[in-house]
Amino acid sequence: MGSVFDAIAGRRSIRKYEDRQILKEELDTILKAGMLAPSASNRQPWHFVVMQDRDLIEEVNDAILDAMQKRGGAYAATAAKKPDYAPLFHAPTVILVCGVKDNRWSYGDCGLAAQNMALAAHELGIGSCMVGFIRSILDEEAYAPVVSKLQIPEGYELHYAFTFGYPMESPDARKRDFDKVTYL
Repeated sequence: MGSVFDAIAGRRSIRKYEDRQILKEELDTILKAGMLAPSASNRQPWHFVVMQDRDLIEEVNDAILDAMQKRGGAYAATAAKKPDYAPLFHAPTVILVCGVKDNRWSYGDCGLAAQNMALAAHELGIGSCMVGFIRSILDEEAYAPVVSKLQIPEGYELHYAFTFGYPMESPDARKRDFDKVTYL
């Protein structure tokens, strides 16, 4: 096993995946890493919805594309028009990170859980990518039939979606700005 810093420095957002499902044992490890994340007052306000049904993933993908074309900003509209663009990247596994509604700490806590899962996946040789555009289908009545299939539990809301799979690419690291620090 590598160091935590090696995993942090080496992880990349992966947008091209092999056409095979990740192993159950690896999925369990990824989920456990999420559940081991710190949370405010140890409330653990998360619930993970695992999607591995290809038809459902494609249905959600199509709804996101439609929403991006209809009401996305300039980037979303441009990306959605590309013939090969898929917001969920044809990933074999998508994990929806849901948090307790009306909990001021939920987004941060769920972000920590999601990062743990992404780092654990990287350590296992599995790529991941956060997908923010999935939120574009949540508040539109037209997408309610698709959203209901996600089985987000009562009292929870979707915060993040992460794609997971064996990577078909190895992108270079992007430039980071290490000067965004104020010392007092």
